[in-house]
Amino acid sequence: MQLQNVFVPLKIRKGKNYERIKRELESGNLHPKVMLMLYDVGYWVWRKHHKAIYVTHAYRSQKKQEEIYGKGTSKKSSHMYWRAVDIIVDGADDALYREMEAYLDGRYPYHGSEGYSTSDPHDVGLGMHLHIQVGYNEPFNKGFFEKRS
Repeated sequence: MQLQNVFVPLKIRKGKNYERIKRELESGNLHPKVMLMLYDVGYWVWRKHHKAIYVTHAYRSQKKQEEIYGKGTSKKSSHMYWRAVDIIVDGADDALYREMEAYLDGRYPYHGSEGYSTSDPHDVGLGMHLHIQVGYNEPFNKGFFEKRS
């Protein structure tokens, strides 16, 4: 899948992480339901608020996890298993992030550990963003979004 051939109000901020995030989104490794939710919420935010969403994280290594949560952390993330993305919306306030959370959680049930949900607006020291994920009980058909010949 090539993102530049499809119009969606989904963007990656130009800068040091641009190429990495673009590769991750185009790799076919990200869970297909995460991609579906990403496009869905992108269109919804565009239609309702006329704003684009920006992907800030897709895959996350153990090293990156430790940069965020501290060296030697045992905290695992669904990003480490290609099951999550983080997004931001320029100029969004907490109310918009909560609205996006309600939209996604209402449309996509979470199939994983109790106490978790499909989306979670929060700040782990990098700024407010929306974490979108699928649970470990969600089937994964790798390559679902790959270009077909």
